[in-house]
Amino acid sequence: MPAPELSGQVRVNVRTAVNNAQIRRDKRNGKDVIIVPSATLPDDVVMNNIKYPADEIAKSFHTLDRTFAPFRHPMVNGQYVSAREPEAVNDFYIGAWNENVRRENGRVWLDKVIDVEVANRTESGKRLLDAINKGEPIHTSTGIFMEVDPANDAGYSY
Repeated sequence: MPAPELSGQVRVNVRTAVNNAQIRRDKRNGKDVIIVPSATLPDDVVMNNIKYPADEIAKSFHTLDRTFAPFRHPMVNGQYVSAREPEAVNDFYIGAWNENVRRENGRVWLDKVIDVEVANRTESGKRLLDAINKGEPIHTSTGIFMEVDPANDAGYSY
């Protein structure tokens, strides 16, 4: 199957199952939080005919630190947008953010911190808290914007 013709900036969503046994609870500033460890973006992975080289991941993974972690990938008028967009904050924010971003063993790891009080203010936040409390399978996902450079590497076109 030929690689798609991509160039310029594109949005990609990377989804991962969570190990529920690693979810923990804490207090911060007197408020209850739930911390969900999450992995994303393994080095040199190929998804949708796009290769994510380890050296490029190493240059930019730290930009995920202290970013919003909305419920689902924010869309405005049918287009994916950054979680920082005002409409995304209004419609998808559930009181969660990313922190403790690091690279270990060829993969990006981070903690998604959920402010329980804020999450309880939205239906989506309540659904997430309910799933966590019941130990149901949950997934986290990281949406990234990237510049795509067409290339051929060792006979592969991605």
